[in-house]
Amino acid sequence: MPGITPLRIAVVGAGLGGLTAAVALRQAGFDVEVYEQAPELTEVGGGINMGPNAVRVLYLLGLGKGLDREAVPGIRSNLENSSTRFHCALMR
Repeated sequence: MPGITPLRIAVVGAGLGGLTAAVALRQAGFDVEVYEQAPELTEVGGGINMGPNAVRVLYLLGLGKGLDREAVPGIRSNLENSSTRFHCALMR
């Protein structure tokens, strides 16, 4: 609609959640700015284990090519606490 200013959205934090939200919001047509306290985005040495639903979201956002290039596919994941134990086979 002419004369309507698009909603401006601030995303605080450039972690996995913040950047994913920013990409989704921008693709939906919003004006998005990401704010991060770190002076630059670098690898911090830790790995990120993502479940199949999270990976599907990244593919739906068009990030599959980068994910395929950088990710190491998992074969098995164990989730445990004091009373339960789950074993999951992770498949693409």
